[in-house]
Amino acid sequence: RAGWGTVVVPARALAEAGLVKGIEVLGADDLSAVIGWLRGELTLAVPDVFERAGVVAVRDLSEVVGQTDARWAIEVAAAGAHHL
Repeated sequence: RAGWGTVVVPARALAEAGLVKGIEVLGADDLSAVIGWLRGELTLAVPDVFERAGVVAVRDLSEVVGQTDARWAIEVAAAGAHHL
Protein backbone atom coordinates (compact mmCIF):
# COMPACT_ATOMS: atom_id res chain seq x y z
CA ARG A 1 0.00 0.00 0.00
CA ALA A 2 2.97 2.29 0.56
CA GLY A 3 3.94 2.02 -3.09
CA TRP A 4 7.03 -0.14 -2.69
CA GLY A 5 7.53 -2.60 -5.53
CA THR A 6 10.26 -4.64 -3.84
CA VAL A 7 11.13 -5.24 -0.20
CA VAL A 8 14.04 -7.02 1.45
CA VAL A 9 13.39 -8.94 4.66
CA PRO A 10 15.55 -11.17 6.87
CA ALA A 11 15.99 -14.53 5.15
CA ARG A 12 14.37 -16.38 8.05
CA ALA A 13 11.17 -14.31 7.54
CA LEU A 14 11.12 -14.82 3.76
CA ALA A 15 8.50 -17.57 3.66
CA GLU A 16 6.01 -15.55 5.68
CA ALA A 17 6.72 -12.27 3.89
CA GLY A 18 6.40 -14.07 0.56
CA LEU A 19 2.70 -14.58 1.23
CA VAL A 20 2.07 -10.88 0.64
CA LYS A 21 0.59 -10.43 -2.81
CA GLY A 22 1.44 -7.65 -5.21
CA ILE A 23 5.03 -7.06 -4.13
CA GLU A 24 8.40 -8.66 -4.84
CA VAL A 25 9.91 -10.03 -1.63
CA LEU A 26 13.61 -10.86 -1.29
CA GLY A 27 15.50 -12.31 1.67
CA ALA A 28 18.96 -11.42 2.94
CA ASP A 29 21.08 -13.00 5.67
CA ASP A 30 22.77 -9.72 6.62
CA LEU A 31 23.19 -6.10 5.60
CA SER A 32 26.32 -6.79 3.58
CA ALA A 33 24.21 -9.01 1.30
CA VAL A 34 21.73 -6.15 0.86
CA ILE A 35 24.55 -3.77 -0.03
CA GLY A 36 25.93 -6.29 -2.53
CA TRP A 37 22.46 -6.63 -4.05
CA LEU A 38 22.06 -2.85 -4.31
CA ARG A 39 25.42 -2.67 -6.09
CA GLY A 40 24.35 -5.44 -8.49
CA GLU A 41 27.01 -7.84 -7.21
CA LEU A 42 24.74 -10.39 -5.51
CA THR A 43 21.30 -11.89 -5.87
CA LEU A 44 19.02 -12.36 -2.90
CA ALA A 45 16.81 -15.31 -2.01
CA VAL A 46 13.23 -15.41 -3.26
CA PRO A 47 10.28 -17.13 -1.58
CA ASP A 48 9.48 -20.70 -2.51
CA VAL A 49 6.99 -20.77 -5.40
CA PHE A 50 4.54 -22.98 -3.52
CA GLU A 51 4.55 -20.75 -0.46
CA ARG A 52 4.12 -17.67 -2.65
CA ALA A 53 1.08 -19.27 -4.26
CA GLY A 54 -0.44 -19.81 -0.83
CA VAL A 55 0.18 -23.55 -0.81
CA VAL A 56 1.74 -24.18 2.56
CA ALA A 57 2.35 -27.66 3.90
CA VAL A 58 0.09 -28.36 6.87
CA ARG A 59 1.96 -29.83 9.75
CA ASP A 60 0.39 -31.28 12.84
CA LEU A 61 1.44 -33.33 15.82
CA SER A 62 -0.40 -36.50 14.85
CA GLU A 63 2.83 -38.48 14.43
CA VAL A 64 4.48 -37.30 17.63
CA VAL A 65 4.65 -40.14 20.12
CA GLY A 66 5.72 -39.36 23.66
CA GLN A 67 7.36 -36.00 24.29
CA THR A 68 4.25 -34.88 26.17
CA ASP A 69 5.92 -31.86 27.76
CA ALA A 70 7.34 -30.64 24.44
CA ARG A 71 4.04 -31.23 22.67
CA TRP A 72 2.15 -29.33 25.37
CA ALA A 73 4.59 -26.39 25.05
CA ILE A 74 4.06 -26.29 21.27
CA GLU A 75 0.28 -26.39 21.66
CA VAL A 76 0.34 -23.56 24.22
CA ALA A 77 2.61 -21.46 21.98
CA ALA A 78 0.38 -22.05 18.96
CA ALA A 79 -2.78 -21.24 20.91
CA GLY A 80 -1.27 -17.90 21.91
CA ALA A 81 0.08 -17.23 18.39
CA HIS A 82 3.64 -17.20 19.74
CA HIS A 83 6.82 -18.21 18.00
CA LEU A 84 8.83 -21.14 19.26
